[in-house]
Amino acid sequence: MCGIAGILSKEELNRSRSGSVKSMISIIQHRGPDNSNVKSYDYASLGQARLSIIDLSKKSDQPMDSLDGQFVIVFNGEIYNYKELREELKSFYNFRSKGDTEVLLAAWQKWGLNCLDKIKGMFAFCIWDKKNKKAYLVRDRFGQKPLYYYWDKKNLIFCSEIKGILATGVKAKTNNLAWLKYLAYASYDDNSSTFFDGIKQLKAGQVAIWSEKNDFKISNWYNLSEKVIGNLGFIKTSEKKDELKHKMLQVINMHVRSDVPVGISLSGGLDSSAILACLKNLNKNFSLEAYSVKFQEKSNIKYSEEYWIKKVADYYNIPLTMETYKEEDMLKDIAPMIWHNEGPLGGLMHLGRAKVMRNAKENGIKVMLDGTGLDECYAGYQVHHDLYLSEKIKEKNSNIKKLISDYIFNWKIDKSSLLEKLKNFDLNNKAIDSSYLISKEMLNEKSIKALSSISPLSYNNKSLSSVKSSLIDYMIYSKIPKNTRFTDRMSMAHGVELRLPFLDHELVELGLTLDDDLYFLEGRTKSFVRETLKGMIEDDVLYATKRSVHTPQGEWMKKEPIRSYVLDTIHSISFQQRGLVDKDKVKVLYRDFCENKYNNSFFIWQWVNMEEWHKTFIDKDATKKKNKISEVN
Repeated sequence: MCGIAGILSKEELNRSRSGSVKSMISIIQHRGPDNSNVKSYDYASLGQARLSIIDLSKKSDQPMDSLDGQFVIVFNGEIYNYKELREELKSFYNFRSKGDTEVLLAAWQKWGLNCLDKIKGMFAFCIWDKKNKKAYLVRDRFGQKPLYYYWDKKNLIFCSEIKGILATGVKAKTNNLAWLKYLAYASYDDNSSTFFDGIKQLKAGQVAIWSEKNDFKISNWYNLSEKVIGNLGFIKTSEKKDELKHKMLQVINMHVRSDVPVGISLSGGLDSSAILACLKNLNKNFSLEAYSVKFQEKSNIKYSEEYWIKKVADYYNIPLTMETYKEEDMLKDIAPMIWHNEGPLGGLMHLGRAKVMRNAKENGIKVMLDGTGLDECYAGYQVHHDLYLSEKIKEKNSNIKKLISDYIFNWKIDKSSLLEKLKNFDLNNKAIDSSYLISKEMLNEKSIKALSSISPLSYNNKSLSSVKSSLIDYMIYSKIPKNTRFTDRMSMAHGVELRLPFLDHELVELGLTLDDDLYFLEGRTKSFVRETLKGMIEDDVLYATKRSVHTPQGEWMKKEPIRSYVLDTIHSISFQQRGLVDKDKVKVLYRDFCENKYNNSFFIWQWVNMEEWHKTFIDKDATKKKNKISEVN
């Protein structure tokens, strides 16, 4: 795990390239505080800031040359099946290190691009082919590790974070269309564009090839929807349960491979409990510490999962560190976390979990496990249950009375309210709990006119059910791409590697080939996972209703001290001059929000994110800014 950077140029300017790459590595040193290095070759300068996780010796430092001297790699991530691949490659390659980087390099030397199909992991890397003067930039299947680039037809500059590209002298400019799409549709991180004009990201499952001829081409090496459609079949439910359990155990076993201490980001829900259940089932003598967050509350409204979190920690007998997050923490953290994220933050929970990562690092933990991904590919959200039920009502399913009864029992809603909610159900602009996310009323006339030229990307395949299409959409457009940016940045801000076992591609593909009915057995979301883990997890955790709202973000934004912060933001001259929203409409919307006319605070959060981003990257030089979160707190 680390940060990588490089410049590829037809012009042989090794010295200047090397200096620029050193500047890039310097500003992303938080990603890899253990070691850094830059090397230059004909047409290429490559650098890495290393976070040592597997093989702590210098033998695994980067940039790393292959045994035959033809290839050089800079690599960010983890190859979880590196031991199995090493065994397969040992007759071909004489390994000098014990790490996964050299295994990836050897796999490339033997199989080239085809090695990607053999890899289980999270990764973003660059391979420089010295013989053929070609560079290969690759990103993992679900974009767990970032890779950004700037291409001006003469130089290709790439880095794990955008601020590294800015450190080379590329000017930070606002991508107004990206910000407008975010404001109007809550859509972002779904394509190659970023919030910076001219700076793009390599998308999940893509490979880019640059050559000395100044060719630069991008293609897909992995396509989730093709995998899902190709794997749809009629495997018996019992066989799929066995397959799911086997894969979960295998994946968790690989994800705890580490030469440094490992912890877990613990919630009181099913996903992190599933990780612990698998470890227990594996009978691993494994020392694990749990870290979590609760939010300071001044009202009688309870958002805390403390009861459930402690219950899970006690059940598995693991030490728990619980952080209390306060309003003053929020005010202190927003600006530096915007600097780290280089785009909108995900919400108050995102800030709280970043503090969890800091606590883990202060206690000597360099690797953390997290349950992200299981909801998206096994239908864990209420909004997908709503979609499923609305479709069953439309098709007049013979079992509809039981489906409605089970839903009512699980979600604690009366029948009339449920039927009204499902009437003409529309998934657009809905949060995971089916509340509305956004309010286009905030936009000014110019922005409203510009909406005709943009729209959010979405996945809809007529050969698949609406539920299946929506889940794939969550994986490739509307949920996982933004979540992987959040999880990467909130952990790497503190030099912590966050691992997401449930984004293993075989687990994802299996989940998305299930019959829709298996997602919602007995009126519960993610029910196939629950049935598979029966007997491995305590029943009241296993069958608990999905809890969608975990933070007092909405309450805080109505009251002091956050209220004054929001008012100062929307009344500031700079906010009014950004040119995207109507300042008068915004003031009315905020007044209505404070009077409880809206049940979702996301559009308030949008204003804060937009203004703080501009203040950080446009109004100031972010490459000289010393407001990293570790220096502020």
